[in-house]
Amino acid sequence: MTTAIPLLPCRKLDDVLPFYESLGFELTTRQERPNPYASTRWRNADLHFYAANSVGICLFIVDEVEELHAAFKRIGTWASNARITGMKPGQSRFTVFDPAGNSERPCEPREVLRDFKNDDAAAAKVLTQALARARDANPDEVKRAKVMLAERL
Repeated sequence: MTTAIPLLPCRKLDDVLPFYESLGFELTTRQERPNPYASTRWRNADLHFYAANSVGICLFIVDEVEELHAAFKRIGTWASNARITGMKPGQSRFTVFDPAGNSERPCEPREVLRDFKNDDAAAAKVLTQALARARDANPDEVKRAKVMLAERL
């Protein structure tokens, strides 16, 4: 099993940890020395934070994005510059901006471009371009792409 854990920067741990705890993340580790560092966990996802003057992005693939958005919005507002974007019916993602400026994007799993963009023509164009460059590609993936293109997506 392989696990990837996003490490997000923040100026101070106290800028972001209360925000994530209010969203339901559990603080699992915190250290101040030799370097400020903290780790949090929500369900089976980990986010770690370290002191730096920059920002990062983390993508969360979730099955219930609309329910999660509603739950986060019910929590309310924060005194800092943290915010949660709106979500129109049928959208597959939203963005959470934490007090440090990092953005987390919970989104539904999508396997085909047209499902994300609702644009069959754009998906066909991407598949056509990918197939033109697919000299060393996995034969099963090439076959799947050709079938999708032949079926006009």
